[in-house]
Amino acid sequence: MKKWNTDTALLKFKKINSQEYDKYLSESDTRSKLIDYILIECLGWDETNIIREERCIDSGLYLDYKLSTNMPIIIIEAKKNSACFNLPDSSNQREYKVGGVLSKCKFLIRAMEQARNYSISKGILFTVVTNGNEYVFFRSHNQQGIEWVDHNVVIFRSHEDIEENFDLFCKLLSKTSAENGTIQKTLGISGSSSDEDLTYKILDTKYLNRPRRKDRNSLFPVIGDIIHRVFQDLASQEATPDILEHCYVDSPKKPDKKSPYTDIKTNELSVNKNNAGEFQQRILSTLKTGKTNHKEVILLIGSVGVGKSTFIQRFRKVLAKKEIDNDGIWIYFNFKNYSDTGITLDSFISSQIEKILINEYSYLGLDEWKFLKQVYHNEYEKLKRGPLAPLHDINPQKFELSFGEKVDEWSSEKREEHFTKILSTASKRLKKTIFLVFDNADQLNTETQNSIFLAAQKLTEEINCYALLAMREESYWKNRDCGPLNAFHTTAYNVQPASLHQVLSKRFNYTKSLIRTNEYELNSKINITKEELEKVFSRIIKTLLGSDQTYINFIESTAARDMRRALDTVAYFMISGHTNIDAILRDERKEQPDGFIIPFHEFLNSIILRDNEVYSESDCDTLNLFNTMGNSDISNCNIVAVLGNILYSKNSKSDIGIGYVLIEDIIRDCHSVGILPDTTTSILVNLNSRRLIETETTIKNEIKSSSYVRATISGNYYIEKLSKMIGYLSLIVYQTPICRAKTFKKLNRLKTEIDSFCLNDYGSRLNRVIKKMEMTEVFIDYLYSEFQRSSFINETNKFSKESINLVKDMKSQFIIERENIIKRAKNLFCNNYSK
Repeated sequence: MKKWNTDTALLKFKKINSQEYDKYLSESDTRSKLIDYILIECLGWDETNIIREERCIDSGLYLDYKLSTNMPIIIIEAKKNSACFNLPDSSNQREYKVGGVLSKCKFLIRAMEQARNYSISKGILFTVVTNGNEYVFFRSHNQQGIEWVDHNVVIFRSHEDIEENFDLFCKLLSKTSAENGTIQKTLGISGSSSDEDLTYKILDTKYLNRPRRKDRNSLFPVIGDIIHRVFQDLASQEATPDILEHCYVDSPKKPDKKSPYTDIKTNELSVNKNNAGEFQQRILSTLKTGKTNHKEVILLIGSVGVGKSTFIQRFRKVLAKKEIDNDGIWIYFNFKNYSDTGITLDSFISSQIEKILINEYSYLGLDEWKFLKQVYHNEYEKLKRGPLAPLHDINPQKFELSFGEKVDEWSSEKREEHFTKILSTASKRLKKTIFLVFDNADQLNTETQNSIFLAAQKLTEEINCYALLAMREESYWKNRDCGPLNAFHTTAYNVQPASLHQVLSKRFNYTKSLIRTNEYELNSKINITKEELEKVFSRIIKTLLGSDQTYINFIESTAARDMRRALDTVAYFMISGHTNIDAILRDERKEQPDGFIIPFHEFLNSIILRDNEVYSESDCDTLNLFNTMGNSDISNCNIVAVLGNILYSKNSKSDIGIGYVLIEDIIRDCHSVGILPDTTTSILVNLNSRRLIETETTIKNEIKSSSYVRATISGNYYIEKLSKMIGYLSLIVYQTPICRAKTFKKLNRLKTEIDSFCLNDYGSRLNRVIKKMEMTEVFIDYLYSEFQRSSFINETNKFSKESINLVKDMKSQFIIERENIIKRAKNLFCNNYSK
């Protein structure tokens, strides 16, 4: 196919003026003789891109043209050639407002409104009205709340005008322009004059981070070390046997019903305090019998953060430590950072084997000459009887030196084969069972995962050993009947997730035991006893694990079922300067019978703000759902719209699994309501990195290699719960771009008033709470107006009802929650003030 270019297009367009056309062409002739020629011959559109006379269900009428690339993008309304638009005479002005002088062109405005209705009905943004000679371009709707009368209109008065400005005409209507996004940049919403009106501003809070970040709470010097030890990642190789023994949660008795892969037929991994059930019996039976020729690939299946790596560490360091130390060689490959190493897979595996053999098994003498001669025994005998026989017969010592040089050469040039031989020989000669453990491989792309699995299978065959491979459920589900898994026999064990409540209970109990058994000396500068410190932790446990499930629901949901993230959240809560540990301690010393429970809004402050005075999205794990993304399509609603489009299909089944949606479908649907493909893609990348969505490849840092995404439990929680909480809204308002000048001034004034209150005075603290509620209400009203102007809330067949009704529900919930917050504040501060 000949490549389209503007020079050739212009030559073809000039032919129009050389032809004789009846001045009074009918509407159908205008389309067939003029517009069809321009679109196909001049502007590069194919017949497959053009749909004519499509019926609009809303009106029952028929639109003239719908142009599509990978999605519908332009609507054209054609009028008869004799229809006069009465465009303004000025030859110097090309851009107008709908409500300006164009409003006097009554026939044109009616045609534009008709075309606009078609476009809105079809969810298409770019619209053209033409009589074959005159062309009028405009957008049918926008995300910025700009009134229709303020929309920008670009006009061409004649074919001669188009010829003289052909490059601009192509940017507005050519297929290439539609495909590469040029049309979006060329056809603005309301022209350059509107840029000032739509400037997004963020409240100035730099002075609040003076000149450092917020201090951590007063007990941090005491509890910081404990938190670091107890709430560390058990999957880390640095995790000690002591913490693995005390903090590991036994396998649940019932399988996880939340998993979308419940149809997987695997062996349940049953782990308790003393053993790992059938899995452990399988391994230890080989170690006890001394069978070193057993070869098997064992898969550990489980979702992200479920504890596959933790189980591997506990099995090695606690459950089977004695047996593996005595009779095994444990080679652990951590592929977490493999993609950053810049070396081949074979080289990575070889280097890891070498490192472990040197650091952990040097006592076996596997690099000594005596052992290496056994490793290369066949080669030794072959050279002894063959090419180097004369040297061996004359001077055996020189033969040994020559063979040593050969071994050194082989170990350098054929490293993978060299270490395979070493492990194989160690298995046979030393009666050691070899365990090759491949962990975190499922965080890589599908192609690399398959290569790692094939490498594991190959090494298992060559060494006669065990290979233990951790794999996510989705990877196993996709590959069990095809791909590498289908070619080999494997045994799979399903690692069931422990509940967050169980995990936290274990950690907190271990913390209290460390305090009781004098594992830690208290800082002499901190006025607190061990008994008081233990009671402080009891109060924290009562807050997080008590009858109010709001706290644990937040932790579990925002972590997207990743236990590591959940533990990090709890750790930040306990060390944050926003956590009022002093209040807990004071209450404990008063021996209050009910006990102080940390209010949920204070809990949110600690988690979201961490060590900052104000919210900063880049410094925490909490997403601002109303942040702006995009350029000409910039809006506070875009992130909600994209997430809402994904959530619309959360219960639908696809070939990939439940809730998965094609990325190209998301881009198309969002484009239909004015969100450009680049903006949608950027939002998807952001949501994926924050784990509000996940791809079918489960790669967190990019979506390029993926075709599908689905919302996680975190994405659902943001829309249904978190986004409506006053505690969340009152924090993110400080970093949400605001485009309405009046709203921004009002928010800025309230912020100044809030900052002026003295926190040492109970009356001022109460007024501060009241003003914060007022500020949050202004913010909600602003969001409400923005959402009402957004196109996506009218598309009930593309976006979830929770996203469409989000701000309405937010307003209703605010009224109830505000009343309760102010009531509690009055009871607290007024009572204290009266005392």
